[in-house]
This record gives sequence, C-alpha cells and structure tokens, in this order.
Amino acid sequence: MATTGNTKKLFLDSRYKVEGTDADFLIELPVDVDCTRTSSFFLSSCSFANTYQTVTTFNNMLYFFLIMSGGVPGGGNPNTLFMVQIPTGTYTPQTLAPVLQTAFGPINTVTWQPASGTYNIEFQQPGVLPSQYVIPNYQDIDLWFNFYHPDVVAPAGISYVPGVSKMQSINALLNMPVRYPAGEWHSFQTGVIDLSPLREVYLHCSLASNRTLHVNGARDCIARIPIDVGYGEVVAYRHLGPTDALSSSDVHFRTIRFQLRDWAGNLAPTGSFVVIELCFLDSDPYAA
Repeated sequence: MATTGNTKKLFLDSRYKVEGTDADFLIELPVDVDCTRTSSFFLSSCSFANTYQTVTTFNNMLYFFLIMSGGVPGGGNPNTLFMVQIPTGTYTPQTLAPVLQTAFGPINTVTWQPASGTYNIEFQQPGVLPSQYVIPNYQDIDLWFNFYHPDVVAPAGISYVPGVSKMQSINALLNMPVRYPAGEWHSFQTGVIDLSPLREVYLHCSLASNRTLHVNGARDCIARIPIDVGYGEVVAYRHLGPTDALSSSDVHFRTIRFQLRDWAGNLAPTGSFVVIELCFLDSDPYAA
C-alpha cells in the first residue's frame, strides 16, 4: 500500500487473484490493511481490454411467431413460436444480416439499409392461409404468447418461460417497433440498430457491501465504467477526486473481491486481466 499524506493507495491486478476469473476474482494482499472508522475509499483508476461480444449467452435468443389461426385466439390451428439461438460473437450490421437470415428460415431475406441504420426483413407467404409472421418487440413477446395460448407450439427441447424479461434478447437488439402498422405481417423494418455490446460495465467491490444501490438490486457497486473504445482496445477509466468516496464496510481486511457486471447484473467477462487502483482516505471527505 502506497501512502501519500493522509491518502493510501492499493494497486491491484487480477493476475494476482487467488480464485475466480478476471470478471469475478478474489485478491489476497501481502499484509493486513487497517482502516479507521471514518476511512473512505474510491476507485482512482481501472483498465482492461474491451473484448465484449455483440451476442453473448445472455442475449442470443431470437423470438418470432407464425400465427396460423387468422388472428383469432382458439382458432384451432397450431401457431408456432420460434426460438432460435444466434451464435455468440462480435458482429457488424453487415455480418449479422446473413446470420439473421439463416435464423429466420429459408423463406425470408434480411437486408441491411445503411442510410437508415435498419434491417428490412421480408417473409414469403408460407403457403397456408390465413397466416401471419410476427417479430415482436421484446416487451410484447409474452403478450403474443399469452394471447394465442394454448394454441402456441414451442420448439422441441427449448423451454419458454413466460414472465421472465426478454430485455436481453435479439429482439431488443433489433429494436423492433412496439406495435406494427395494420396489415404489415410479412414485411418488417427494424428500429435503428445499435450493436454496441455494452455501453458501460459496473465494478463491484466487497469493501462496499450495502454502501450503494443499483436498480438491479446490487448493493456493492463502486463505479460505472464507460466502454468508450473499440473492440480490442484498452478501456482506461480514471477518477481524480474523492467526490465519490464511500465509507469502507470492512475496517480490517486482507482479501478483496471484485466483479465486473453489466447493467442487468450479469458477470461481464473481459477476456483480459483487470488493473485497479483504490484510494483510501483517513477521514470522511463529507464530514463537517
């Protein structure tokens, strides 16, 4: 621990972890650290490589329907809910288009429209009337499922769970309209596409237990770190003041656990080591 005046610094590196991964690791310090009851700390700097993928195991499910009952619930004809897993990876709008076309099946075309930043998706008539394709906005997937239940057939081997948020899905990535124009069942235009995998990650620390509150329920987040560089480049977060200092939840410690999580609380593996600098203040900067 480096000491400057009444400020102490910890220089930490996930390559020294005693357990875990680079996104969830425990570090054991070479000596015990003792703080006063008024000690506070803040994240001074953090760096890691931006290796976040566009499609991960958290958001790789695509949902769409083929409605065969003429739009009438209980029509007797089996409606189909398609649930297709998109391969994980880093995509551009151009490279994602053929992957989506394969996922939607052989009777469609997916065209990237760079001028508008959207995809145009065209389905051919499946040959059985009346029939309608539906690519819902992520908020409407359960609504469509419940509206046509029990006449909805889900794919074998994949369990559909109503009520669980579909916010992390390919449908959200496609930014589908919440409602479709009347009569538009075979030609779809997505919303503006944003393939940024993550706009930010959140650094969590065991020393901040019950010191903060994230809307996803987490209570140990110490910093929001913007992902403001391209894929493969180094994210270099730096904070130069104690305005975000938190009182330490541990007065005496030798181990610290860190986690990098996304906005939904999922672990956000970096694929690289993480370097962290913590600053400790001997007194509370907010004290009178």
